[in-house]
Amino acid sequence: MKKIKVFAQETQASGEHIYKIIPEIAGELDRFFKLQIGGKSVTAPYYINTKRRRDLRALVGKGTADEIELEAKVWAQVKGLNLGEATTESIRELMQQVGIGIDCSGLVVHSLRPILGRHGINLFSSVRYKLNNLRARLGRILRPAENLGADDLTSLANCEVVELSKVRPGDFIRGIGKQRNAYHIAIVTEVVAGSNGDAKIIKYSHSHRKYGSNNGVRQGVMEITNPHGSILEQKWLEVHTDGRNYLYEDLVSEPEDCGFRRLKFLSIT
Repeated sequence: MKKIKVFAQETQASGEHIYKIIPEIAGELDRFFKLQIGGKSVTAPYYINTKRRRDLRALVGKGTADEIELEAKVWAQVKGLNLGEATTESIRELMQQVGIGIDCSGLVVHSLRPILGRHGINLFSSVRYKLNNLRARLGRILRPAENLGADDLTSLANCEVVELSKVRPGDFIRGIGKQRNAYHIAIVTEVVAGSNGDAKIIKYSHSHRKYGSNNGVRQGVMEITNPHGSILEQKWLEVHTDGRNYLYEDLVSEPEDCGFRRLKFLSIT
């Protein structure tokens, strides 16, 4: 299986190593943090709708940044919202009202797919899926992005478990919420490591349904304060105003099935 490397390394005078996800992926992620709507930069809210799979991708949480921007502009016109005068908050409110946004797997898929494609890897056909009946296979042919979720992306059929100290950009964080089939995925974007290469600080991006009015695309940081401990024994700095870290909570419900994962066609060398 062909493997590609998706991060670059910088070595500091102190001996620390900084690993950053390559610009091609960082740029795709950034599009969702800075949607261009009405001359403003709008962060994509969270949205998922499994009951409206026949709708446009942007209306089920699986659209590209371009598709989300376009759909937001269309609905602003339908609802009579003057985008030139609207605030970023009112634009996000409209998007959430009509169901425009991005879910966690949609964010990761659209951030990785372009660079994988340039290396000859079709993400949708390279992934192994749990459901393989005729209906599922047909659905993936017709609407591939809508039918690739966090569970399949981070499953052991497609990923290998990564030790905490060896995490690198491009790796995933697999979480499981309390609701049925509420799988979550975040993507690691930067790692600060010691001179021995062991990770000390891990930065990640994801889209989460929680965090109140700040739901959607977000960045977070995990500081490794206990190198020999589990992922749950580290310091998670992405704290909501209510004092909760909802990604951390996604790791608690089934810790044996959560944690850092690496796609089998990504390489660290």
